[in-house]
Amino acid sequence: MRDHASRISAFRLAAFDRAPYFGRMKRTPEQVAKTIDDFVNSDGKNQWEWDGFISIRIDDPELEKIRQRCIAVRDEFRPGKATDYCSPAGMEEMRKLAEGLRAKAA
Repeated sequence: MRDHASRISAFRLAAFDRAPYFGRMKRTPEQVAKTIDDFVNSDGKNQWEWDGFISIRIDDPELEKIRQRCIAVRDEFRPGKATDYCSPAGMEEMRKLAEGLRAKAA
């Protein structure tokens, strides 16, 4: 029993040491652009994939800024209906983010 408890403690310490990177997703600029496009082009109906995107940090700092901007769009461009993610202007802002990612990659 004692050996089992020490292994669990060692695991917790190892996990704690990596906490800033624990649970971050790896994404390419194209993958982030596609996720944004898929959400915007479905009028916000692609909820499950979008929830995952806005809920899990990205390991690349520049892509993480894009993810955070997508989250902020909802507050900056308030939706007209409670069922919408943001206003049409907010959706256009996210389209521009995706276009910008693709332009950088080209």
